[in-house]
Amino acid sequence: MNKTALTLFDSGGYQTAAQILNNTLNSPRHKMLTTKGFGSMHLAGQSINYGAIRGREQQLIDYLGGALSIGGSARNKINGIADFNPNRPFYFSDAIAEFGALPDNSPYRLRFGGNYGL
Repeated sequence: MNKTALTLFDSGGYQTAAQILNNTLNSPRHKMLTTKGFGSMHLAGQSINYGAIRGREQQLIDYLGGALSIGGSARNKINGIADFNPNRPFYFSDAIAEFGALPDNSPYRLRFGGNYGL
């Protein structure tokens, strides 16, 4: 089974990319996911903007098919940002400004502020 590589973000800005990767590659969680067929982990972005990190996490969940709780196919059981979180538009705005937009491949549903993918 082909599964998407693990993706990691850092919002603290206190570690280098190499330190983040090293710490994560040696974690029990990473080892568990690789035994389940997930590919190599890569650092998808680094930012000190909390909103951009939150928004990008949700963009990636939606891009990978959506959370399982909404009938999606991503590994995530739940969304990083609830569909009716009033801060959702701000998180997505920050993420798009910092990292760009991603297509939304999640199941159609009503959401606060609408869709923020392409």
